[in-house]
Amino acid sequence: MRWFKHFSDNHRGRSVQDLLDQLGHTGLCYYLLMEMCAEKMEPKSGEKPVEADCLFNFHTRVVRQNLRISRVKLQQLLSICQGNGLLSFQFSGNSLQISMPILLDLLDKDTINARRRRDENATKSRLDIDKDLDIDKDKEKKEITRKISKTIASADSTKEADAQKTKGFIARYCQNFKFKYGSNPEIKGPTAGIAGRLAKGLSEDKINLYVDAFFEMPDAYLIKAKHPMKLFETKFNEVTVFANSGQFTTNQQARQADDTASNMLLLEKVRRGEL
Repeated sequence: MRWFKHFSDNHRGRSVQDLLDQLGHTGLCYYLLMEMCAEKMEPKSGEKPVEADCLFNFHTRVVRQNLRISRVKLQQLLSICQGNGLLSFQFSGNSLQISMPILLDLLDKDTINARRRRDENATKSRLDIDKDLDIDKDKEKKEITRKISKTIASADSTKEADAQKTKGFIARYCQNFKFKYGSNPEIKGPTAGIAGRLAKGLSEDKINLYVDAFFEMPDAYLIKAKHPMKLFETKFNEVTVFANSGQFTTNQQARQADDTASNMLLLEKVRRGEL
């Protein structure tokens, strides 16, 4: 297979956006990897490709050279793609096996049936050929319209789900705030925006777990500042660690760690005769 279709708005899809969010422009290496797989896809002549034709084997070095990325970045790229259902993969020594059934949805049907159509067209008049082409174009337009409508419906559904999670996040936050301070917080536009970013990608159970942990953390600065939502976003990593392990580093412990590191550097300089 030498050619396949994809929509021009692929860059707006959630999978590609996730790749860009996590890897930056390196995430676009997914398209190069797709081309490498498509190039190796060789179904039997005249037969429609099946899922078994979408299993590809590469030498890891060749993939890294073509994509211009390290082995670590390649592992990250493949893991994110697999998490988004774009492919599955397995390393075995220096070999990399990739399964990419998504290529079946991107095949150009004209490529598969080109020879058969040329033979049929040879016996048809020019008018008949034009009619057939018009029918094909109408079918293609209807298929594109169907896919666009499906994408829009999916996007609307996702927005609705995200909105519900944001409302749940804010409700849990207000509940904890009132319990701790005896009054409701002011929820303004920026605060709601932070809640939306934090809630995205989290389940309801995770939202409840992290919001509760935010108010339970033994952080003097949070208590003094009265747990503003902006600090929830700033300290999100601390919140998740505390929620999942109960571990928390106080400011005093952090200062002690700094002092210990400074003393170690000083002793090392004394050993080398620099002091």
